[in-house]
Amino acid sequence: MWHIHSSLHSAEVPIITGATGATVQIHGMGGLGKSLLAEEYALRYAAAFPGGVFWLRAFGNDDVKTAMGPDEPEAERIRQFRDIAEAYGIPVKDRSPEEIEAHLSRELGNNDPFLWVVDDIPSDMDVETLERWFAPHPLGKTLITTRTREYNSLGHLIPLDVLTPDEAWELLTSWRKPAGEEEEDAARKLIDDLGFHALAIDVTGAALHKSEGLQSFAEFREELASPTRDELELAAELKGVLPNDHEKSIASTLIRSIERLGPEGWDFLRLASVLAVTSIPASLISSVFSKVDGLDEAEGRRRAVLGLDQAENLSLAERVEEEPGARSVHTLISRTVRFHDTHPERTDHLQTAAFQVLTSELSLAGDPRVHDKLRLAVTHARKLVSRSDDIQAADLMTWLGRFDYARGAYNSAESIWRHECKLRRTILGLEHPDTLASMNNLAATLRAKGDLEGARNIQEQELEITRRVLGAKHPFTLTSMNNLAEILGAQGDLKGARKIQEKVLEIRRRVLGAEHPDTLGSMNNLAEILGAQGDLEGARKIHEQVLEIMRRVLGAEHPSTLTSMNNLALTLGDQGDLKGARKIHEQVLKIRRRVLAAEHPDTLMSMNNLALTLRDQGDMEGARKIHEQVLEIKRRVLGAEHPSTLLSMNNLALTLRDQGDIEGAKKIHEQVLKIMRRVLGAEHPDTLTSMNNLALTLRDQGDMKGARKIHEQVLEIMQRVLGAEHPNTLTSMNNLAGTLGDQGDMEGARKIHEQVLEIRRRVLGAEHPSTLTSMNNLAGTLGDQGDMEGARKIHEQVLEITRRVLGAEHPDTLKSMNNFAATLQAQGELEGARKIHEQVLEIMRRVLGSEHPDTLTSMNNLAETLRAQGDLEGARKIHELELEITRRVLGSEHPDTLTSMNNLAETLRAQGDLKGARKIHEQVLEIRRRVLGAEHPDTLTSMNNLTFTLQDQGDMEGARKIQEQVLKIRRRVLGAEHPDTSTRSTLSGFWAGILSLLEHIRCRLGK
Repeated sequence: MWHIHSSLHSAEVPIITGATGATVQIHGMGGLGKSLLAEEYALRYAAAFPGGVFWLRAFGNDDVKTAMGPDEPEAERIRQFRDIAEAYGIPVKDRSPEEIEAHLSRELGNNDPFLWVVDDIPSDMDVETLERWFAPHPLGKTLITTRTREYNSLGHLIPLDVLTPDEAWELLTSWRKPAGEEEEDAARKLIDDLGFHALAIDVTGAALHKSEGLQSFAEFREELASPTRDELELAAELKGVLPNDHEKSIASTLIRSIERLGPEGWDFLRLASVLAVTSIPASLISSVFSKVDGLDEAEGRRRAVLGLDQAENLSLAERVEEEPGARSVHTLISRTVRFHDTHPERTDHLQTAAFQVLTSELSLAGDPRVHDKLRLAVTHARKLVSRSDDIQAADLMTWLGRFDYARGAYNSAESIWRHECKLRRTILGLEHPDTLASMNNLAATLRAKGDLEGARNIQEQELEITRRVLGAKHPFTLTSMNNLAEILGAQGDLKGARKIQEKVLEIRRRVLGAEHPDTLGSMNNLAEILGAQGDLEGARKIHEQVLEIMRRVLGAEHPSTLTSMNNLALTLGDQGDLKGARKIHEQVLKIRRRVLAAEHPDTLMSMNNLALTLRDQGDMEGARKIHEQVLEIKRRVLGAEHPSTLLSMNNLALTLRDQGDIEGAKKIHEQVLKIMRRVLGAEHPDTLTSMNNLALTLRDQGDMKGARKIHEQVLEIMQRVLGAEHPNTLTSMNNLAGTLGDQGDMEGARKIHEQVLEIRRRVLGAEHPSTLTSMNNLAGTLGDQGDMEGARKIHEQVLEITRRVLGAEHPDTLKSMNNFAATLQAQGELEGARKIHEQVLEIMRRVLGSEHPDTLTSMNNLAETLRAQGDLEGARKIHELELEITRRVLGSEHPDTLTSMNNLAETLRAQGDLKGARKIHEQVLEIRRRVLGAEHPDTLTSMNNLTFTLQDQGDMEGARKIQEQVLKIRRRVLGAEHPDTSTRSTLSGFWAGILSLLEHIRCRLGK
């Protein structure tokens, strides 16, 4: 212990000792007492560390941890650092690991020296990864334990190969005291024969304790001198790990204890020898014992109790405190059993039974809510499949792959299912149904990873074989066709997907009948394709037909019925019937909570969809509360890095942005993007979506350069990975064009909008909602360029189509009316603009409600038109009413509230109330500087508008100073040729009132 202590503090006197750092590592093989030594040191020398002692576990030899995948050790480290921070009283909610660890480092640095123990460091860590486990501040002394010699050059090395003679004597005689000098001499020689190995001495002591009165220390030592062949094989295997010249004695020690077991104890150790080196649940042992001999549950349990008792009594197994009822068996003991077992066929039978039991237990692997209960079973299953290449291994791999897929570990799932597929091809052949099923699972995983082309290739191969072997009408063939259609849809080939879905539906109706569940599933899938193609009415009709049949055939609360209701609600939402959508979502959620429980994935899906509908209705606070609830559950049940958890974080961020909390949204988007890049890869579709959302948030913050850079990166990847005409690629082009427009590059924006519009017309059709969005955005750009007539023609076309296709009261129709009215106003047709704004406002109040954000925007636009007509009093009344509602609903610092204040101030200025106008402009400017920053475009607009009021008051010098500041910032941030640099503009102009159809890539669950 003094060696540890002096080594830890040697860095304080480098001139004398030449030490290089306050890191000490204790290394040696398992069972030598490394952890106990570290614990004893921490207890005895605690006074030397007034800042405290911190204990972390790296689980280097705990198969539960090491089998969980490459990212789990780092996640475990983050969790333990987080726990320490919480214990220190450091706030951790909604903070990144980097922020938490930086805060922890500062806190520790403000206190006294502390001891930082990291137990059981695994092998194969690079230096950077290893050092992240070390003390987060130089005041800390790091003490690590490890079995590997890979890190010998790092810090001070204290090898723990053997016990000291006194320690070994104390350990052996704690089991049995030698009787007389002769026995004491034999005991000391026995310790020497064992090489002072802690585990060997401990097991030997237990054996001597059991044989007390039957065997002396000398007789025990004499029997160890004649090893069997198997002992020599074990000694050869362990050569270089155990102390020199002591291999045979240690192996013999273990074997002699094992030979004292009864048949039940032997079976337990045989089972442990084929399982992972970690905790073995008593229920697993009992189930395997029942299965291997065809026993009933009670008899299997009785044999398990006997076996565990026998092994524990001989110190061949230990209870695991963290896992009630579980036992652990040291790896040396398991190795000894494998070498020494004279009945290997019994081990084979136990292994087969273990395969069968674990395959049954993992049948629930697709439900993440039970994953924690399956943790040990999964660990042992991974070990089993690593030992075997037969059909029972392939069957277990199916469930292991499903486990990994359900927890979002797609790389691991892909690796397992590829191996399974290879096994089945070799054993069963390429055309066996089980081989085809494994190909289907592999394709699904590739699709989840974003490798759509790889998924399509495998799915097409599987479909070709299935058709040829099983026939075109076989259920497996139709399922394969459906899966291929979904991949085509994800690739943007909606026509190809629709053609396949229609074929599948036609066959299922003819073969299975119109009301068969599979037929209804095909109808639902076809409706989804129609919706994606813009045929919302056709999609709605099919969803309503499916729902009517399911309610009648399956019942109102059947899971499939609820899914059908959910899909109908989503389609209603797309059609603008938000009340109808909300009503159905609330019904589905109520039933799912009652029938499936509050944390079921489908329940969370319903909560998410209801939140999205609330957001569309303008109930941002209600949406935010639900998103936060969903996120909390997903983090707890699925984990912080599960793809579904990340989608929930994304949805929460979008809601925060709609509430005006741009900085909060940005932080979440950055967290999501960092995790997605690491977990899913830089080119995964979800990663690109996350980049897009971050770029839009940067744009809202006024960081146009940052937004443009990300949009260009996203577009380059999408064009290369998804293709130039994929819907997501076109959306990316649209968003880039919007950012170019904000930067003043109207010509660049126009060119991109024209390219997107040409492709959408050709691929999606002239009346698809996305095509109409492109037309609207192009018209807006033309208006910004001064081509009002060109903008008007396009707006008229869009309005005619939306009225005919979507209906007169659809939100998109109302937006088209608003944009058309803005164009009329720009052309001087104020009366025509006013009439349209009044019509829009009347419908919005009736359909969306008087406090919906779009309704408030409509009120603002009408007020602006009234002001342009000279009806200043009418404009003022509307602005004041709209501002009162906006403040109450959105808050006093929301961007929309500040815009309302600005517009009211402009109306007051027009009325001659210069003091009132100036007061409001100064309030808006103060808030924008504080919330958005001094160089945000909206802040500059406020400064600009304040100058107009100062000029009207006669304060030319004050106005000039502010204008010079604005000009200086705009030249630096926007460039000398940006329109805003050379033009004085107010936010209250008519173009500021346009309801933008800017596209956001948003993920909606449940479709």
